[in-house]
Amino acid sequence: MHEASIAQGILYSALAETPPNAEKIVAVTVVVGVLTGVEKSCLTSYFTELARGTKAQGARLDIKIACARLICRQCGLEIEFDGAGPVEPTCRACGQANKLEGGEEMHLESLEVKIS
Repeated sequence: MHEASIAQGILYSALAETPPNAEKIVAVTVVVGVLTGVEKSCLTSYFTELARGTKAQGARLDIKIACARLICRQCGLEIEFDGAGPVEPTCRACGQANKLEGGEEMHLESLEVKIS
C-alpha cells in the first residue's frame, strides 16, 4: 500500500516543478529502483486517481526500473540484478561473496507539459 504515498509524492513534485504557464502535464517519468518493492500497476492507478482535478489529470506515468548491481568483493565482477530470480550471494567467476548496491533509488526524471 506504500504506492499511494509514493504516488502522492510524485504528483506533488510534478505539480511543484510545472511551469506556471503550463496548461497541463502530459507525462511524468520517474525512476524506481528494483529493490523498492513498488508495484508498477498499483503506482500508476494511484497516480491516476490522485491526479484528478489537477494539471496532471490524464497525464501518463512512465516508470523506468533501475537495476541493482552485484559486485564481487574479491575480483570486482559486476552483474546487473533486475529483480528476476534470487540474488546470487557468490561471484560467478571466483566464488567469493558479492555485495548488492543500488536499486533503492526513486526520483522524478522528467515532465512533459503542454504550454498555453
